[in-house]
Amino acid sequence: MMCDYSDEMDYKCPHESLVDSDYCIFHLKDDDKNVDEFNSGINELLETEEDSIDFSGFYFPPDSANFTNIYFQKNVILKNATF
Repeated sequence: MMCDYSDEMDYKCPHESLVDSDYCIFHLKDDDKNVDEFNSGINELLETEEDSIDFSGFYFPPDSANFTNIYFQKNVILKNATF
């Protein structure tokens, strides 16, 4: 099943939802979600997305992906992301 996250600008999440959840690892607003799985997914997006990286609505829990001193060479969308 696909993640239920969408926004008012017609963004619809393309990721699979977690088992027993309506949301994917990126959109699940839970500080106790699996940070290793979350970070692994972020790293995969950073490596595989070619034109831009869309973090729309992503929920970054404490101690997750750290972008301090990171230089992005692609367009990065952080619309409605929560850090």
